[in-house]
Amino acid sequence: MPPVEGSLVTMSNGDVLIIGGRSQTDSSAQVEKFSPGSNTWREQAPVPVPRNLAIAAALPGGKVLVAGGRNNAHPALRDAYVYTPN
Repeated sequence: MPPVEGSLVTMSNGDVLIIGGRSQTDSSAQVEKFSPGSNTWREQAPVPVPRNLAIAAALPGGKVLVAGGRNNAHPALRDAYVYTPN
């Protein structure tokens, strides 16, 4: 299971991604995909910058826009990028 405070986004096929989050001591770059049809979790490629409390939105074509958030080094991340799940 992913860390807390990750960003959750539902994809058009019904899968759910949880992006980033934090443990007790650090932000995470971890991405997990939950497939409700098979009731399974699958690890995805990490995001480029560890973050928690980011905004995530599903885009056409199965991609995800990830913006903002924070991590231990930056109290307010001001970047955005398009993430492509596995």
